[in-house]
Amino acid sequence: MNSIQLPFLVEAVLILTAGVFGVLLRRKGKPYGKVKLVVHLFFYVWLTVGYGFVMYSLTITPVPSVIWFPALLMGAAVVAQVATGIAMLASKVVGRALLRTHLTSAVVMVLSSVGGLIAAGLPAMPA
Repeated sequence: MNSIQLPFLVEAVLILTAGVFGVLLRRKGKPYGKVKLVVHLFFYVWLTVGYGFVMYSLTITPVPSVIWFPALLMGAAVVAQVATGIAMLASKVVGRALLRTHLTSAVVMVLSSVGGLIAAGLPAMPA
């Protein structure tokens, strides 16, 4: 495992861990349990900081452009997560569209993290 793969691996683990608490929140319904909600938000902040480390590692090391696509896709999913999460917390009744968008962006985050992990492990192609 190289130094570019490690942040992607850590991100995938953090996203999956936050997802576990997200599933527990979803099963509970509104009003959300405070402990599960705080843990879920803690993991979101942690994985957002982790995303910053992913981007930092990509900027300080020359990497093939194929690695940037999953990293930028992950960033878009992080923004979608916070937007839908805030909307779900603020609304009295959570609609199915918000839940689907939140779940889809979480899946996109995991897949892009795994994609970045795989892309970072590929041998460098000649220019």
